[in-house]
Amino acid sequence: MVQSQAATVDAYLAEVSPAREPQLIRLREIARRVLADHHERMLWGRPTYLRHGRAIFGFAEQKQYVSLYFGDHELLDDHGESLSRVRRSKGCLRYRKSAPIDWAVIERLLAEAALREPT
Repeated sequence: MVQSQAATVDAYLAEVSPAREPQLIRLREIARRVLADHHERMLWGRPTYLRHGRAIFGFAEQKQYVSLYFGDHELLDDHGESLSRVRRSKGCLRYRKSAPIDWAVIERLLAEAALREPT
């Protein structure tokens, strides 16, 4: 799924592939817990978490990987060593089908993102 037309995150999760559903549900659970004061919305065809109208975090199922999007691109640069085994671009982490997600690192990134002022 490149871009979903789902109106809600629940609807989005209902249409993801069964193989990736557990990962995406876990991402949502972590995001909702760590980013508790953020608003969960569907934007750009993916679940997105906003604070003061700014996108802080989002995730999506792609054909070959799960993508995690961070609004603060410097956050990923600040954690480069712990992300050295993850494919990444400016503000995106990409986990291929066979790549394990380090949930502790994701939780730390989200916790730090929650403390930063939106840019």
